[in-house]
Amino acid sequence: MAETIKLSKRTSHLSGTFELPMSKSMVNRALLISALYPQVTLKGMSTSKDSEYLAQVLSSYSGDDNYLGAGGTTLRFAAAYWAIQEGAQMTLRGTEKLNARPIDHYVAALNALGAEVSYAEVDGQAPLFIQGAGMSGGQFHMGHVESSQFVTALMIIAPLMKNGMSLTWDSIPSTPYLLMTAALLRQVGFEVEL
Repeated sequence: MAETIKLSKRTSHLSGTFELPMSKSMVNRALLISALYPQVTLKGMSTSKDSEYLAQVLSSYSGDDNYLGAGGTTLRFAAAYWAIQEGAQMTLRGTEKLNARPIDHYVAALNALGAEVSYAEVDGQAPLFIQGAGMSGGQFHMGHVESSQFVTALMIIAPLMKNGMSLTWDSIPSTPYLLMTAALLRQVGFEVEL
């Protein structure tokens, strides 16, 4: 049975403060949210290497070639961030092991929602080349999702998509991470149906 998620921005003012330190999972979500929505601020910072790489790539300049270490979350969140940055160009690469991990379903989802993401070297794997686009969003069915990180990253950028996003899937691992993301988004003022 397909699951559905719908996201929209409330008409009221968005604001919030994340008090850190939190778990690495929460910190990475908070970093992406605060990078996309400047009215949301962070206090404190995680000392994990993955979070440091993510913070660095989120504050990089268009045209940079960014090394992300070994973190799958870092790659997926950075790809979502740069995909929604209209006019930006970015290359994202990680360790050899990270680059070898499959990412083709996620890239297909980003592109179907209006992004312009391509493979810089090997089809289906990082490094990724991203040309930021004003993503249109809309509906997309992901089938059997390999990682909840794919859906989490899409959830966070969905309110910036011109038509919002309605995402369905057949199966997904680690549903509690989606609930964590939904809670953080609600905390700063987004409406999330999950």
